[in-house]
Amino acid sequence: MFVADKLGITMGHAISHGHRVGLLPALAGLATARWVNRGCPSRPSPEGETAEALGGGGREPESEFPGFLPSIAPVVLPLILSRRRRTLYAIMKHATAETRATFRPRSSGHPVLGNKNVALLIGALIALAVTRARKTFRGKISRRASASPSMPG
Repeated sequence: MFVADKLGITMGHAISHGHRVGLLPALAGLATARWVNRGCPSRPSPEGETAEALGGGGREPESEFPGFLPSIAPVVLPLILSRRRRTLYAIMKHATAETRATFRPRSSGHPVLGNKNVALLIGALIALAVTRARKTFRGKISRRASASPSMPG
């Protein structure tokens, strides 16, 4: 956001051109990773050892991950908040004097919430809350698993 403001371009242009510019290095990184993986095969595991025994633990079930909306909220919400402020200012800039006189924002906090630093802080706090909720959830699951009686074998 800072660079877009300093260059005098809109956030949409910054995002679209950033994707275009970042595509080539991303593809080069993937090609390099494939090339290195072909040249360096992984070591074979000793007989009888599983991924869990080696410390890999396998893949976590998807039920342990947060949903799509909590995962994307820390990224999208700051963009929405900062764009809301700019959109409001753009509308008011081109509005007639009569419209400006009668217009009353619904929320008096929009200049604060629309501030890019406050919006990014809110996004970071949401990310921390999602991470903490996931760790708390995982802790409850592990406590339940350790508290459950073992099955006689």
